[in-house]
Order: sequence, then C-alpha cells, then structure tokens
Amino acid sequence: KRHKPDKILLKAMKKSAEQETATRVNILKELADSIVDQYIRVDSECETNIQGTIREEILQMIEKGKYEYQMFSKARVCVYNLMGLDTFQRFIETPAFEAVLEKVGVYK
Repeated sequence: KRHKPDKILLKAMKKSAEQETATRVNILKELADSIVDQYIRVDSECETNIQGTIREEILQMIEKGKYEYQMFSKARVCVYNLMGLDTFQRFIETPAFEAVLEKVGVYK
C-alpha cells in the first residue's frame, strides 16, 4: 500500500517553491534595474554603445515589468562586437590622438 503525502506537507512544499521563485525574480529585477541604470539608459554613468533599437527593447521590457534572464543578450552581442573592432588601437594611430598628445603631453 502506497503512502499518500500529507496535504499540509504538500502545501508547505508548494509555498516554499513559490517563495524561492519570488526571491529569484526579485534578485533578477534588482540586477536588471541596476544594469539598466548604470549601462543602458541614455546619459547613464557608464552608458554602453549599443544599437538604439536594442536599448529601447530593454527599456520597454523594464517599463512593462517583463524581466527575463536573456533580456541583455542582444546588448551583450553588440558589446562583444565592438570589443572585437579594437577601436582604441585605431584611434591612437590617428592624427587627432597625436594632436591631443602634443597638447596635453604624453601619458604614463
């Protein structure tokens, strides 16, 4: 004869699972809001150079309260692509950079 789980135990397990899910959602929300405030919003402290359509997509998700684990995937690809361009190396080889060095002196 099989032993049926106690209804109280099942209820407690369900409540525990719901609380754990709520905790994870809250953590995701806090992290996402922090990332958006620091890197995604226009004129944010460390604004990241990503496509405007991707920026708007992320901001709309935040506005609608639609937090997902993959919500920054497209932005991440943009950043990786920019990193692959090695733009700083190209910049330091330009006459504009040489002019800055002449004006302010060589940096160490």
